[in-house]
Amino acid sequence: MEHILKIIVAIIVGWVGYKWWQHKRYRREADKFKELLVADLPNYESPVTTLGAVVLSHFPQHNEAFKKFLIYVPKKKQQRLIQQWGKYNEIHALFNSAGVFGAVMAELPDPDFEPSQENVEAVSRKRKKQISKILGELIEKL
Repeated sequence: MEHILKIIVAIIVGWVGYKWWQHKRYRREADKFKELLVADLPNYESPVTTLGAVVLSHFPQHNEAFKKFLIYVPKKKQQRLIQQWGKYNEIHALFNSAGVFGAVMAELPDPDFEPSQENVEAVSRKRKKQISKILGELIEKL
């Protein structure tokens, strides 16, 4: 009876240790991924860059890091993170689908839009805030 109790205790201690190690590894990887996103957020909020240029230049690195990070994410969280990432992926696809000219045209909301400097900047600021919000929500979910 004593040996069975020792085996059960060893199994429980091993399982708790494994779960603790798994969580610690996830937190370490989540912090690395979060640092990458937080470091690039100022580029999305900067008034001197265009949204298309920022998305096209940063998304590939973010996407690669997200794929590597997803390996460490617990199954319960994966679906929520993938769903949030999909919003960012859609914006990248919009800019990436039509090349350089399309990226510039995607900055404008519609063909009848008055392309004055103020209007273009207002739309760009709004979309930059949208991406900042998407990335901020993703960071919160980590």
